[in-house]
Amino acid sequence: MSIEMSPKMGGWAHWDKVQHITGFGILTILGCFAYPQKKKWVCAGLAFYGALVEYVQYAFTATRTASLGDWSADVFGILLALGILALIKNQCAKNVGHLSSNSV
Repeated sequence: MSIEMSPKMGGWAHWDKVQHITGFGILTILGCFAYPQKKKWVCAGLAFYGALVEYVQYAFTATRTASLGDWSADVFGILLALGILALIKNQCAKNVGHLSSNSV
C-alpha cells in the first residue's frame, strides 16, 4: 500500500531543512521543560521519531523518499535546542547569583 503525495514545487531549496530544525528544536525544548529529569530520553525519542518519519515516507508513499539530510536536520534541531537550553540555564544561574550577592 502506498499513499500518493504530490511533490513540492518551487520555493527556497533549503526551506525544508529549516522546518525540520525548527520543528525538532521546539519539540526538544517543550519535551525538556515537560520532563526535565528525562532530557536524554526526550532527545533519543525525538531522534528515533525523526528516523521513523523518514522510513515511513520511504515505505508508504510513492512520491516521497527517505532523506538522511532531513534526519540530520532533525538531530541538528535537537542539539541546537539543547545548546539554547544550556545558555538559558547558565544565564539564569548567573542572574540568581547576582541577585543573591546584591541582596545582602
